[in-house]
Amino acid sequence: MTFSRFVLLTLCACGPAAPVEPDAGASDAGADAGLPAPDAGSPAADAGFPGTDAGIPDGVAMTRTCTNTFGSQVSAVHGRLDGLLVAIVAPGVRTCNGDSDHVHLQVLANGSVYDVAVNVRDNTGGDVFFLARDGAAVSFVWAEGWHPYERLSYPNLGLSSGAFTAKPIAVLAQQVESELATVNHVSIFATGYGPSGVHDVHYRDGVSADGAIIARPLSGGARTLFFHFANQSF
Repeated sequence: MTFSRFVLLTLCACGPAAPVEPDAGASDAGADAGLPAPDAGSPAADAGFPGTDAGIPDGVAMTRTCTNTFGSQVSAVHGRLDGLLVAIVAPGVRTCNGDSDHVHLQVLANGSVYDVAVNVRDNTGGDVFFLARDGAAVSFVWAEGWHPYERLSYPNLGLSSGAFTAKPIAVLAQQVESELATVNHVSIFATGYGPSGVHDVHYRDGVSADGAIIARPLSGGARTLFFHFANQSF
């Protein structure tokens, strides 16, 4: 079977493959009212982040057959992966490191492909809560490769769990694919699960180790995708 950048979003009852999602950590007690809840998939409804510059064009999105061969430069700490999005593996696909609980992004950095496991089902089997905002959530210098110890905190960005919307797995998987359909450059805040990839692309501690996807970080069309689990409030 040949896989292009987008693999048909079909679900299976197969058990998850590596990486296995760990306990996302303790939640803060009690969600605050936070920001008004937008339609998380609509650019027009999302307030976005101020001060996004025009930047440079993102370039033409790359398309590659997904791979089972990955790089070896990721360390098992929280950080940021900068690279080019080359393939998306849907939940239920049992190759290219796919499994039933994640959308797997494949990101090319310094000549090697790295796996990015994005939860579309939480660690209890429930819905994942989702929010997308126009603009890059934080300022940084994009540089292809793995950048360990890069910090991200949802509360420090002014986000609260009340601003997110619960998404069933099929809906969220399709929404993530749609958000990234024409994206070239990406920056992923996440935790390395080993030398070949990252996971925990969601709220974790609210202090420094939260995860997110920033699409088109170099351009005026930047957009940030956030995720949290049902048992997490902030």
